[in-house]
Amino acid sequence: MRKNWFDSLPLEEQDQIYELWSEISHLSRTEQTERVHAVLKDSVEDLPSRASVHRKFKEFEERCEALRTATHQAQAMMEQFGDDQSRLSEASLQMVQGLIFELMLQRGRELEPKEVLMIAKAAAAAGDSGLRVKQYQAKLKAKLEETFNKIEQDQKKAEADLDLKTIQKIREQVYGIFTAG
Repeated sequence: MRKNWFDSLPLEEQDQIYELWSEISHLSRTEQTERVHAVLKDSVEDLPSRASVHRKFKEFEERCEALRTATHQAQAMMEQFGDDQSRLSEASLQMVQGLIFELMLQRGRELEPKEVLMIAKAAAAAGDSGLRVKQYQAKLKAKLEETFNKIEQDQKKAEADLDLKTIQKIREQVYGIFTAG
């Protein structure tokens, strides 16, 4: 399969086009094409046609919309299931199955086992990282709570308003959480 004009670009220029897209998506096709040509004029011999630029931006917009939809779905799942890890995992599995089915429909064939495995690994990695973030948040919250309780006890013993020394102590103890392993 022949590469299109965009895929032939170095990654740095692809990034420039993506950044440019957000600035020019509201412009006419002709204006979009002119702006793309201005970016590419020094590095590409055959500048893309107006239709080609439009197809690329349409594809990019569809990908952005799919990402927004997936983000909204994930947020809805988190709101619905909260910290219920088993229900969240079950819903995630159903989403992965739906993704595999959708890919099969788009391609008109079954996915290769290697492709299914890659999708499953990506979903598992996402779940694992989410769990690690929750564990980190819980540890951090516990350390903060412990630190603030200690500060409160120290303050009660002193029976005084916060002075500069106390504020400095608070800073050291809170900052110490982030520097301690």
